Amino acid sequence: MLIFTFALVILLVGSLPWMAIFRLSNKPAWLMAFYLIVSANVTVSSYIANSFYLLNLRWVMLGLHILIGGLGWLIWKRAGSPHLWTPFQNWGIKFDIQWLKREPVLVLMLLIIVICYLFAFVQVILIPQNNMDALSTHLSRIGFWLQHGSFFPWPTTMPNQIWYPVVVQLQTYWTLLFLGGDRMVGSVQWLAALISGVGVFGMARLLGYPQRSSAFAALVFMSFPLVALQATTTQTDLVTVAFFIPAIYFLILGIKDGQTSLLSLSAISVGLG
Repeated sequence: MLIFTFALVILLVGSLPWMAIFRLSNKPAWLMAFYLIVSANVTVSSYIANSFYLLNLRWVMLGLHILIGGLGWLIWKRAGSPHLWTPFQNWGIKFDIQWLKREPVLVLMLLIIVICYLFAFVQVILIPQNNMDALSTHLSRIGFWLQHGSFFPWPTTMPNQIWYPVVVQLQTYWTLLFLGGDRMVGSVQWLAALISGVGVFGMARLLGYPQRSSAFAALVFMSFPLVALQATTTQTDLVTVAFFIPAIYFLILGIKDGQTSLLSLSAISVGLG
């Protein structure tokens, strides 16, 4: 667990400067962009390690994360050291009892969603993955990667193991590599569900809806049975959604604000998805 925590900190810290370069001004955009940059960091590092059949060596992956992060901090410094989390600079959580009285439906929905997703996270940790797709494709392929240090194609009677795109499973594999077990493999989809909810909220706000309506849309989305059930699996559907929503969001926002860097974030989303 210690090496997993250390690797996670290295990954997150190394992704922060790349984030700051985009100078995002609102919270949903910042959260979605951070998710994209971290995902891209894992993907690029994995592709480089894979090219040399070193995908199963922790120190190689850690070294690549440090290299990418160091390059990011250098570019960040040359770009004028923009604030790392501008939207959250003066932000604090305020407990407003009057809001609870004004929005009982939203409060009830939020409470239910929080409880359900906390329960889902407990499921991810305690219950082994057991559906057909996970056992025959998504987990078996990363087991092969761990054994052979590469995701290059191999002879198999299950074509899904080699022709499915690898980006989502690279995130799953990352948890397996640094944790030394499969206890957290379902957390990738669980996190994608949360990011997708943020994306629905951000998209609604971008289209001009008030916070109340946007929050309602996000909570309804996260309550869909398909979303809730997928959130505990190692399948790929929710991660695809978590890439698709930012792709559209940053495309619209980039055109609206005339900011080409946001269009590059949209392109990253498409590439990862």
